[in-house]
Amino acid sequence: MTLATVAAGCGGDDSDPGDGPGDPPDAGGDLSPVVAVPGARCEPAERVGIVWVGEGRVVRADLYDRTDPWITDPVESDSACQLHSFVVQQCGDGCGDDEICDIDGECTSIPRRDPDARLVLRAGGDQQVFDADPATGELGGDITLAGDLFTVEVEAFGQLVSLDTETGVPELLSGFSASLIGSYDAPEGIEAAWDAAPEGSHLFTRIPVNHHAAGPTFTECAIDASAGSPDIGQAMLEPLAVATGLEFQGFDHIRFAAGDTARGCVEFRFNRQQSVGLEGI
Repeated sequence: MTLATVAAGCGGDDSDPGDGPGDPPDAGGDLSPVVAVPGARCEPAERVGIVWVGEGRVVRADLYDRTDPWITDPVESDSACQLHSFVVQQCGDGCGDDEICDIDGECTSIPRRDPDARLVLRAGGDQQVFDADPATGELGGDITLAGDLFTVEVEAFGQLVSLDTETGVPELLSGFSASLIGSYDAPEGIEAAWDAAPEGSHLFTRIPVNHHAAGPTFTECAIDASAGSPDIGQAMLEPLAVATGLEFQGFDHIRFAAGDTARGCVEFRFNRQQSVGLEGI
């Protein structure tokens, strides 16, 4: 398995068909500590967790024991964007209460959080420890450490993943604008522009299919912030604009990192909201 820069990804093993419901896949696999690579991302279909550090000094981690069985490999892709299309499958007589019908039409265990997971945030020689909620496995909270540059360590299901490079939330991109070409019922593209930023951060968006259509069909785009002028093409938008039209969620300015584990990929995001909505919608 390999890690690459944004627009490539990091691999992860699929769940072992022999796993019982609720048992972590690859339980006997290599759980050696993993160090995340700055600038790398996870492929959505191979991602088992996101660690999010946001403006407003908040940290959150969503860490699961397996990949999402409903997220597919991309059906469309270019240098910046990927379109993932969900198709409902039928699993014979149905699945158990703790199972779900996956994209291959097979029953598999529902991904779950670890109630014993832990997150450690460090800055300026001090650290702040967060323990998961014992009932839900939810993890994170308000950051009380001084300083704006952090290293992060998370552990779930016996797997330790750390970002050892001090990283901070990026500033807003200056000179930013974004507009819709066409209409929300028939989008032809999205044009965005900004003053090119130093290398090391990305403009990101995740656009879901209209809420009237069930399932995780979506487009994700991550554009190098040093580029300054990306376009999102019609092929990435048109399949999302069903029923009442396109539901664009906004852009974020993010510093990414990712670490590849035996169960899948863990992605770190240092996130600042860049914009909400588009001109023309």
